[in-house]
Amino acid sequence: RDRRRKRSHAAMPFLQVDLGRGVREKVPVAPNTTLREVLSAACAKRGLDVATRGLRHGRTRKHLDLSITFRLSGLDNNALIEVVEDGHTAPRGSSQAPCRVAVQLESGDRRTGSLGDESSLLEVVRALCPEQLADGAMPAGHAPAILYGGSGDLRVVATGEDQLRSTTLASLGVARGSAVLVRFVSLPAEGGPEGIPAVPAAPPQPSIADGPAQERAVPCSGAASVAEAAAEAAPAPAQL
Repeated sequence: RDRRRKRSHAAMPFLQVDLGRGVREKVPVAPNTTLREVLSAACAKRGLDVATRGLRHGRTRKHLDLSITFRLSGLDNNALIEVVEDGHTAPRGSSQAPCRVAVQLESGDRRTGSLGDESSLLEVVRALCPEQLADGAMPAGHAPAILYGGSGDLRVVATGEDQLRSTTLASLGVARGSAVLVRFVSLPAEGGPEGIPAVPAAPPQPSIADGPAQERAVPCSGAASVAEAAAEAAPAPAQL
């Protein structure tokens, strides 16, 4: 068994992360590991602030999308990537810029608002579509879930209120000042993400840049303040 474990560990792919000044870290990755998680792991080993840093390809110098997974990143095993300050995560002087968040509902409606990258998915739902968590809003035995995936890699990232509460936008690789689209669905509570059936694709929607269908401006921190601001927001205009 020990030999099998050693072989399995040895076969696990990894990335070489250059933190500058000749310092490199090897970070093991799984197919669904996001580049944000790679950056966080490398920065944690050296005590660096991940919020002010990004990643770029060591050879092409192209800045990398932190929300995509290793499987879809196009990076090879043992590829060299570099940690850079600011890394296009936010314009200089606007480190507190909120994220523009859009939530796609099962009905096809879309709700948008602005929240901080440290906001949890539960705060997002309570702020933009609180009626989805009301009693009787979901079938019996179902739980709220969020689907998300950079570059079209749509997957379940949190199921149930506990996971929604512990998962933040930043942990998904969403950078400050950026825009993100997530999908809210209700899924069977038992079995966990592994037993969840595939979810059909949502109907085509205009991009976030085209303007919100139902805009609700919310603050960037605090679950209570987010919910209060959402309740006080002006009624959203009717969808076309």
